[in-house]
Amino acid sequence: MRYEANRSYDRGMEFEKLVAILLNLLRVRHPEKVRITRHPRVKLYNGTVAIPDFELVCDLPHQIDHRLIECQDRHRSSQDIAHKIRDIKSLSRKNRVVLVYREPEYLSQPVRRALDADGVVCYSLYELATFLERMGQTLDALVKRAPSADLAGEMAKTIKREVGESGVAKFKASQLSSPKSDEAMLATPPNQNPWRW
Repeated sequence: MRYEANRSYDRGMEFEKLVAILLNLLRVRHPEKVRITRHPRVKLYNGTVAIPDFELVCDLPHQIDHRLIECQDRHRSSQDIAHKIRDIKSLSRKNRVVLVYREPEYLSQPVRRALDADGVVCYSLYELATFLERMGQTLDALVKRAPSADLAGEMAKTIKREVGESGVAKFKASQLSSPKSDEAMLATPPNQNPWRW
């Protein structure tokens, strides 16, 4: 049993390192606009401290965009992570949380619905890479730099090295899919008339 717990922990740490590499590619491209904190300490209103995996901060002209990122690739109950995220969102000022997972099967439907209701954005590893690439394109435009084709290429190389060729195919498929909106920031869900009761 102990051996299985260690393997699960090691697998989670490897996944966290892969996410750190992808985040760092964006930070290296825009060191003046992007800050990443690994294991930030978030003090909750009840006096306890929560420690997500990362905090991504992007300086945009109209706001400073803070996102806490929680990575999951362990064989841990997805209910546990849902409770941790709910505590962070309800008991602190930090309310933009992204859950990153390796495979979509990780999240059960009830947990997915609960996270969606709480405004938590859930990305697969490949969707996160696509989000970071698009954030890089936005930052490129802000500093009047040519769009970064090399950022997408570096992300693809990293995924190929760490995950394999199948990971590159999933990354490219997520780039081609329609942009995933940040449901946490929408006032009304898409395709609904806000004037209809």
